[in-house]
Amino acid sequence: MDNNNNYKIDFEEKFKDENFNENEVSLLELNKDNSVFSILIYVILFFLGGAALLVGIFFKEPTNDYLVLESFELYDNENLIAYMLKESYNKEKDRFDLDDYVYEFNDVNYILITKHKEESFIHNNYKDIINGSVNKWNDNEEAENIYIIAGVNSEGFSLLKDNENINLIKVTVGYSIAQNGVIMFLAYLIVSIPLIYINRNKLMHDLNMFIQNETKPALGNLAYSFATMFAVSIGLGILSNILIQLFNFKSDSVNQESIMLMLKSKSFILIAITTVFIGPLVEELIFRKSIFGIIKNNNVAIAISGISFGLIHIISELLSLVGQINLYSLSEVIVTSIPYVGMGIAFSILYVKNNKNVFLLYLVHALLNLLSILTIFIQ
Repeated sequence: MDNNNNYKIDFEEKFKDENFNENEVSLLELNKDNSVFSILIYVILFFLGGAALLVGIFFKEPTNDYLVLESFELYDNENLIAYMLKESYNKEKDRFDLDDYVYEFNDVNYILITKHKEESFIHNNYKDIINGSVNKWNDNEEAENIYIIAGVNSEGFSLLKDNENINLIKVTVGYSIAQNGVIMFLAYLIVSIPLIYINRNKLMHDLNMFIQNETKPALGNLAYSFATMFAVSIGLGILSNILIQLFNFKSDSVNQESIMLMLKSKSFILIAITTVFIGPLVEELIFRKSIFGIIKNNNVAIAISGISFGLIHIISELLSLVGQINLYSLSEVIVTSIPYVGMGIAFSILYVKNNKNVFLLYLVHALLNLLSILTIFIQ
């Protein structure tokens, strides 16, 4: 009995000690390290899309015209035109009064609708807009370009995409933006459940250490860490924007554009929950806890964690390089990755400097994402 009491006293003293080492941390966990298993779960269920495929079978893909109209609603750009064939238009799904926007061209009826204030411009120029000879809102060289949203199933899509003068935004066949938001939420939820379960001891330990740390009080440490990471994100954003403007690269990653559209869709609440609560927890358990659990050299782990964290957020850009890689496209992807890789490295350094406390990293990550969402809604 005395030995057990002595053990408890020693344990509590170690628990309160700020200078505990990694070996002592591992002794506090009842289960063996599950880093490899955590990464396997993440790769299979999320990276390879296992969870999304599992929930996706319960969703019915909408019609092509519905996808075009949904994108037209959600894209925040007054220079847009939505384009579809009259024959493919589903009147029952109409959220617009489109009868005044039907035009005949090459013996085919087209529907063109616009967010632009000069709607009469379409009436006067619809043939030239469709064939690409008019792609600006007036004859001024500095006039804003016309961007056309078109579905890839439309028979006229080949006419549009083959014309170099047309600024085309293609809507690919598949789930709607709102449906993708629900699928993304469910996929993250499915991945998070086993990850939380097998890492529960680490999470509880880090929560207690975060609360009981006398050297770094919880609220003060959180505020300082958040401010530091916010400053880093601002600096990386400025650097990225300078390079984007300098070399005329696209301004947003596909990942960022997708999330912004989903936040404006009917599934915005689920996306907000995913972005603020579930996503940061999954990413910190994988890119910090698991990678540092496998790689014991901190410098190597910081590099791998940062790079992998960055690359997973630009996976669409990386896939676009396959078969058509060139210096410009490669440079564009590198510039696009700067904020993500930079933040991944900064998160990893913060992780090491805080005795690898994953709970603190989760809170900082969640707050940064919350701030980003609020910024989107304020704009």
